[in-house]
Amino acid sequence: EELSLRTSLARTLTLLRGYTGEAEDAYVEALALFEGRREVPQLFPILRNLASFHGFRGEVDKSIEYANQIVRLADAQGDPGMRVDGNFILGSNTGFAGRLEEGLASIDEGIRVFESGAYRPRRFRLGVDVRVSSLTTSGFFLWLLGRPDRAVERADRAVALATEIDHPYSVAYGLFHSAFLHLWRREPELVQARAQRAVTVAEASDIPIWIALGTCLLGAATSALGRPQDGLRQIADGLDQYQDLRTPPVFWPFVRFVQSGAHVDAGSAELGLALIDEAITLGADATPIAPLFHIVRGDLTMLGPDPDVPAATASYERARALGERMSARTPQLRAAVRLCRVAAGGEREARIADLRAIHATFTEGFATPDLQEAAELLA
Repeated sequence: EELSLRTSLARTLTLLRGYTGEAEDAYVEALALFEGRREVPQLFPILRNLASFHGFRGEVDKSIEYANQIVRLADAQGDPGMRVDGNFILGSNTGFAGRLEEGLASIDEGIRVFESGAYRPRRFRLGVDVRVSSLTTSGFFLWLLGRPDRAVERADRAVALATEIDHPYSVAYGLFHSAFLHLWRREPELVQARAQRAVTVAEASDIPIWIALGTCLLGAATSALGRPQDGLRQIADGLDQYQDLRTPPVFWPFVRFVQSGAHVDAGSAELGLALIDEAITLGADATPIAPLFHIVRGDLTMLGPDPDVPAATASYERARALGERMSARTPQLRAAVRLCRVAAGGEREARIADLRAIHATFTEGFATPDLQEAAELLA
């Protein structure tokens, strides 16, 4: 009873006041009830909540520490369900910390477990089914690693699974993350279709977070389809809804990235630069998403009648270096394409050679805009 009360208190504090130290203390006090007893199954929900809490705050090391404890507890209990959760939290935090292959391997292990006959899904009303989040997150990692077709396969499986289990929160979550993947792939029609479905499902079940974020993605799609001012208004509407919610801090750089990308479409460099600089500051350069932020920054500095080529080149070079360091090959390729376009004279030949070497590492995704643009430059 005490465990239930303390856990409920921690969740309530998070809901009412956000991801604060007070909410963290409430979870830690619940964990203290198990001092000296670290192999009992009742420990699992506390560890999972703490791991998710720190992950949402961007405190990757703490989240990984608790995820490892979940994996050890799963081994001690012989519990496949615990292992799937542990592998997902461990893998997602490891991947977003810049170790993409290692993170993907952990999530893939969880996927193998839940696809086995021994796995039994939990019944719940709130939150996302971990199988859906495992598929969407691994899809993100696959795209970053230069496997864009396999990434879509994972996202499609996530939406199909969520639809099959008829769990509205998981359906809205799966559709939103699928739409975000297609935004990365520069496929605005698919972004629009998936985001609209996410908003429709979320509205029917009154899930404010996916209404707000889905509206932002609808705006990004509208902008990319040639109506940037309408898109920016939609994004602003989504942000108005989003800022009224107690949302995890880790989401905010992604929101600013979407917004600044629409400013590229609108040709509004000054406003866009302020937003992407905020995203870069918040996201730092430790995540494999960071190269995309720097690419957008470079695109913004190239707008207008007097583009700042040196500033754009510096942003694209930063993106390319970060992509190489973290094996984020698709952002690395995108940055290399930009560097070829801004290069002049003898420098261009070296840039083309670099692009050719990166392009040669791809084995799929040749119908995507990134690979097509690279092929045209190399022809």
